[in-house]
Amino acid sequence: MKKLLTILLILLLITIALITSVYALSQTRYAAPASNQLLSYWLGDKVQFEKVTYNAPFHLSLQGVSYNAESQQSDQTTYIPQVDIWLNKQPYQQGKWVLDSILIDGLSLQQLDSYFHWQESVTLHQLALNNLDLSVDDVIARGVNVQVKEPVWLGDNQIIPFGEIQLSAEQLYYHGEAFNQLLINSDYKAKDSTVYGASFEWRGADISGQAEQYDHGWSLINVTLNKLNLSHLEKFSEFSAKLLPIVKNISHINSLDILNSHFSSSTIQATNLDASVENLSLFPTSEESVSQWLWQQDNASISFNAESVAYLEQLFVSPMAKLRLESNKWVISEFDSDFHQGRIQLSGELSPTTTKLDWLRATGLKLTEAPQQTLDLLWAYLEQQEVINIGQLDILRSQIIQIEQAPFWQMSGLNMTGSNLELKRNHTLGLWNGQVELSANSLSYDDLIGTQAVLNSNASDGAWELERLFIPLESGYVDASGFWEIGKLSQPWQLVAHGDGLPLNLIHQTASLPIELDGTLEFDMNAHGLLGSKEMLEHSLTGSLNASIRDADFTYKKANGYGSAQLQTIVQPFSISELGVQSDRGRVTIAETKVNGTDMSGEVQGFIDLVMPKQGNIKLSIEQECQQLNFDLLKGTTTSHHRCP
Repeated sequence: MKKLLTILLILLLITIALITSVYALSQTRYAAPASNQLLSYWLGDKVQFEKVTYNAPFHLSLQGVSYNAESQQSDQTTYIPQVDIWLNKQPYQQGKWVLDSILIDGLSLQQLDSYFHWQESVTLHQLALNNLDLSVDDVIARGVNVQVKEPVWLGDNQIIPFGEIQLSAEQLYYHGEAFNQLLINSDYKAKDSTVYGASFEWRGADISGQAEQYDHGWSLINVTLNKLNLSHLEKFSEFSAKLLPIVKNISHINSLDILNSHFSSSTIQATNLDASVENLSLFPTSEESVSQWLWQQDNASISFNAESVAYLEQLFVSPMAKLRLESNKWVISEFDSDFHQGRIQLSGELSPTTTKLDWLRATGLKLTEAPQQTLDLLWAYLEQQEVINIGQLDILRSQIIQIEQAPFWQMSGLNMTGSNLELKRNHTLGLWNGQVELSANSLSYDDLIGTQAVLNSNASDGAWELERLFIPLESGYVDASGFWEIGKLSQPWQLVAHGDGLPLNLIHQTASLPIELDGTLEFDMNAHGLLGSKEMLEHSLTGSLNASIRDADFTYKKANGYGSAQLQTIVQPFSISELGVQSDRGRVTIAETKVNGTDMSGEVQGFIDLVMPKQGNIKLSIEQECQQLNFDLLKGTTTSHHRCP
């Protein structure tokens, strides 16, 4: 650019000094050689041209202009196919030469330098470049046309002049990225610049819009991204870093529309996304974390719909949402999406630590493929929240089947309604306020199978009451009621339950025993205590459990003969008519209870202090015809004594 402006200054001097003689010669075949002779006399061999035409009184046309600065080598001559200069009707004003326009056609540049001192003697109203080819650092452009009205350079470091700029380019490469059919119409000023219109094609997408400059940076206006496809955004990060010097000056989006676009990264994928963004601040202040900038908005709005959006492998089909972003709060007026073969809808407010929903409805959900992953994500979200409120909750005709890992469990035909729910307060998850009704057509946990289960519960300011839990089983039922005052520091609780027909082998889900138990359990339980901490529970658990076991057997292994390394599996039928367990402030006693069975007799008894459980013991002793077996159910050990010869 410095070379270009130097040429223009020299050409201006030529024009003013020789205008009369050039006009006379320009009408003959001696115009070019005579002009070059005069230039050589004044400028040496710096500037030469092949042809000159002067159209009186204001237009001078030069063709085949060559310029070689003193610092350039002979093979570094700058060549311009054509230069047209239009003088002002009053060519000399206030001590400066005045040019209406300069048009440079066919120039190729390999470097850009600023050079503004020529403005001390020249006023230029318009600068135009046609068919410019540019190759400078990481920018390559071809077929560039530029027009600048009232161009002004204010300093040595300014490359692009201030003024009204119209630019078009067939193609521009920036750090290897191609921008095709580039068009820009702008008013570039030292401050408060305006882009009246800009458009280009990038990666197959059509991008257009406007922009305005403010003290805080640039604001994008009416920007449209159509058919943008950005796959593997992590691989795009290197180019994004190179764009940062440009993008960091954009501080606000007045309005942005994204149409028919696709995005994908390791955590999120969006297909056929349509989105609208208004009044969005882009970058945080120095005190704010970049990861939190979306929570620092001032009445921004976002709406979107898509063919699908996958987040952390959770697929949302045909999602749509409308939300407003405020300081530390998102107001969701509507969210609606197909999810896990069902549908989920909600509205409400979110913050980094609070969830306050006006309503949440889930219909026909089927968590049957990798449900644990979905439940783990839900649980992780619930744990990070400090407050969770839902005005109206409805879960209808839904299903969860977990067969990824034992114990397997499922709930089908699940229906749940809740109103005025406060589900988390003071980092404690539970029912603090509201009413809940739940039912399931069928449910199972390991070998426990139930149908038509119902649950009714309510709470008021942390006083949580289980009105009734009733689960009909294949050969019995479970019925329970109780309360839990989670609003108090000590969290007192009580549970009253009765059950019949429960599979005895459920005990293996909570304890590792030296024997395998199978059979049917009936029980009555009434217990209470404090749940404010583990220590409170250990010192407060009080209550009773009365149980009976029928149609049962236990399985154990013993050596297959004296000195044999092989083990023999023994199945021993048994029953217990009445098993009594008492707990007094954490000291649990199992009364000595008879164990009856075929060709055997025995007893079970034990004691555990929950404060020191490892010092406790629960022993099962069995007398058979020729041996005595002693099982320590806590330590998991077995001893036997043979009495037959």
